[in-house]
Amino acid sequence: VKSGFLNKLVLKKMNPMSQEVLSQAFWYLLAFYLVHFFSTFNRILQVLAHRQIFGTVVLQSFFDPLQGFLNFLVYRRPMYIRYRTKHNEEGRLFAVRQTVRLSYLHSRQLRMERMEAFEHKHDYSGSIYDGKGGDEYGEEKVQT
Repeated sequence: VKSGFLNKLVLKKMNPMSQEVLSQAFWYLLAFYLVHFFSTFNRILQVLAHRQIFGTVVLQSFFDPLQGFLNFLVYRRPMYIRYRTKHNEEGRLFAVRQTVRLSYLHSRQLRMERMEAFEHKHDYSGSIYDGKGGDEYGEEKVQT
């Protein structure tokens, strides 16, 4: 999107955020057209020639389920660009791995640090959650 005639006329006058939105929309459209090219071609063949070519059916069957995965990659693309900008010394494959990694799949050490920070942030003393066996109003149970 950022090349040639379009770049000189339109993109230089645009806000940088608008440029990012335009670029992201371009990648979503590219993924959409890549996925649906073979299914569209297959339907045109069915209508005009009244037949199907096995190769186009196979390509359609391969690319159609990839729509969600390609949308996921496009969705994560800005995160990849940010990561590459901050960590320029690391390789592309490592950046892809860090970007595609889901947020709930952190290391055990990071999960433990978060749990400790959460426990220090919330004080449960005097409640039924403090482990001392008090009732719901913070009163301790009397053993008889």
